[in-house]
Order: sequence, then C-alpha cells, then structure tokens
Amino acid sequence: MRLTVSALGQSDVDIHLLDASGTVGGCIARAYQSLAGALLAGRYTVVVDSWGDDGEELTGAYIFTAVECRPGDPAWAEAF
Repeated sequence: MRLTVSALGQSDVDIHLLDASGTVGGCIARAYQSLAGALLAGRYTVVVDSWGDDGEELTGAYIFTAVECRPGDPAWAEAF
C-alpha cells in the first residue's frame, strides 16, 4: 500500500498508519508525506494530522491518496 498526503496552502500535515485499535499505542508507522509497504490482511486506521510551530497550528486543506502496490513495485518488498 502506498499512502500519500500533500499539503495545500500553509498547512503542514503528517500521515500515521495505526493498527486495528486506532490508538496512539497502535501506531505502526508515521511520515511527513508518504508511507509505502506491504500490509497483511486486516483493519487499519490512517490519520492525517497537523503540526504546530511556536503555538501556531498549521492546519488546512490537503490531498490524501491510497494506492495498492503491485508485485514488482519497490514498496512491495517493504513490510510495515
């Protein structure tokens, strides 16, 4: 699975992949713009959150995409 988030405007967002619990303790991986790797069958939660700097939250619009990786894709060999 390849997960990508692209911030629009002044927003600053990160992407988080969580296990079925959907909790902070269930965080499998996080990244600034994209995550890619093989997932076992199951339920996952994807969270996109904003980041703040000096008390200023950099929230706003973003584009999120999720694309299935196929055998041969370099991300296919990676596992979360």
